Amino acid sequence: MIVAEGTVFLLLLLYGIFLIKQAHDRDTKLNQQKNNFLLSITHELKTPIAATKLQLQTLLKHNLTVEKQKELINFAIIENNRINELIDNVLLANNLNSGQYNLNIKSTNISDFLNTICIRYYNEYIQLNQLKTNIQPNIITNIDESAFLSIVTNIVNNAIKYTSAQKIIELELISLKNKIILNIKDNGVGLLSEDEENIYKPFYRKGNEETRNTKGSGLGLYITKYLCHLHKFKLNFTKNEPNGTIFIIEIPI
Repeated sequence: MIVAEGTVFLLLLLYGIFLIKQAHDRDTKLNQQKNNFLLSITHELKTPIAATKLQLQTLLKHNLTVEKQKELINFAIIENNRINELIDNVLLANNLNSGQYNLNIKSTNISDFLNTICIRYYNEYIQLNQLKTNIQPNIITNIDESAFLSIVTNIVNNAIKYTSAQKIIELELISLKNKIILNIKDNGVGLLSEDEENIYKPFYRKGNEETRNTKGSGLGLYITKYLCHLHKFKLNFTKNEPNGTIFIIEIPI
């Protein structure tokens, strides 16, 4: 009797230790992710701020031509937009995490909307023939336009970041019998097996924070996954041959 009770007590004790270790490991991993995020976000904010400061100082100190002044001002605006996008992503991720984000669904011609997004945000890449579109016209469905914009730009921005100078990014929208398919393809570095398990987690980014050359906070795909879930979209990805990734968004009709 005593032996049996002792065995039960020992098993319960071991199980309790196991649960405590699991909780400790989760906390350690979360703290590491948060530290990575803070390191990344600090770097991401400091870089455009320093660049903008340098451009403004150059404008003050030198007697430049009008063309050169316009060039520096344009660069400063680009860096300012980068800061704004980063802050928007941080605020959006916080709202999603706290359950404070409400969709504003309305009927939208997403063919026209996608074309507008591409021209407004990626015209430079279109002109260089690095972003190609195949958008079936007049596809209409119910979306939150702000959320849909975040879904598209986060995936395309990722494709740009993780693709070399010879980048080819393709955006395809087609309507089938019972669903709409949005494919975003790139010829970048692709995803490793360990990435596949983690890419939708907040703060996760490929590689090491100290040595990584790509820009970002690790929130883009977390936000994308969450917004797709709110819309009841299916979000998947597959390998693009011979290299790269295809993100596939299925939109129910």
